[in-house]
Amino acid sequence: IFSIGILVDDAIVVIENISRHWAMGGGRDRRQAAIEAVAEVGNPTIVATLTVVAALLPMLFVSGMMGPYMSPIPANASAAMIFSFFVAVMVTPWLMLKFAGRSPAHAHADQAGGGMLGRVYTAVARPILSSKTASWAFLLAIGVLTLGSLALFYTKDVTVKLLPFDNKSELSVTIDLPEGFSVEATDAVAQAVAGKVLELSEVRSAQTHAGTAAPFNFNGLVRHSFLRSEPQQGDVALNLSPKSERIRSSHDIALDIRQRIASIAVPAGTSLKVVEPPPGPPVMATLLAEIYGPDGEARRKVAAKVEAAFRSVPFIVDVDNSYG
Repeated sequence: IFSIGILVDDAIVVIENISRHWAMGGGRDRRQAAIEAVAEVGNPTIVATLTVVAALLPMLFVSGMMGPYMSPIPANASAAMIFSFFVAVMVTPWLMLKFAGRSPAHAHADQAGGGMLGRVYTAVARPILSSKTASWAFLLAIGVLTLGSLALFYTKDVTVKLLPFDNKSELSVTIDLPEGFSVEATDAVAQAVAGKVLELSEVRSAQTHAGTAAPFNFNGLVRHSFLRSEPQQGDVALNLSPKSERIRSSHDIALDIRQRIASIAVPAGTSLKVVEPPPGPPVMATLLAEIYGPDGEARRKVAAKVEAAFRSVPFIVDVDNSYG
């Protein structure tokens, strides 16, 4: 859908400008008018095409499991954009001369100049192009505004996310008690979690699992949920009401659940995580650090430091350390 929308842009610009030049006349034959029309919009069309390509290509360098998922978009769309440009400047003018070269031009003189939009553009552009000082001042202003827009990322006034949060009908809460706790203790925590989340009107049902793996989907397959069969491990599977019957998205509900279960009295060292179905390919965790070292004690110390660094960041939640 994305490619179809942008592939025709270059051709539309070329066709419109050729039609405008034909309507302007000026004693030129249509072949010469078409050549001049393409030359007139050539540079802006090149810049517009390369801008789209430059916006897409960085996704080609996404690594991990997301890499194969995202790479077809920049690769195919960029290639399609480049080919569409060459079609627009070489094939499209030839086809216009072939099929519309003898039809009368119906545009009026004011339309040939761009109509009302053309007059507005002329009124704005003419003062800018009237002198080098005005042109450089305009370019400087554009540069300052561009840098200012980039500063929005630093100030976090504009949040950046590759894939938006999805709105699903299921959530889950994973429970990890310290090693050595019984299935009964895990089940007690699972029941407490279920009781808390069932207070929400959007939660239709809750199914608890203690000491055994809950039914898993593709996300659970990647997160290795099927291996959660230790006595101290549990899961609470939540079914939400249909999207048409609730105002909040599943992500907003997950944030609410995380706050609610934080007040549950659990043994020290217990980890409660709210797991959402990802909008894209599933991963082990949104942020994952792997520690490699010469021996177990060194890895444990480094893991503790990394865990402390993660916990110091306000927007990082559900921090878990496999070393305990």
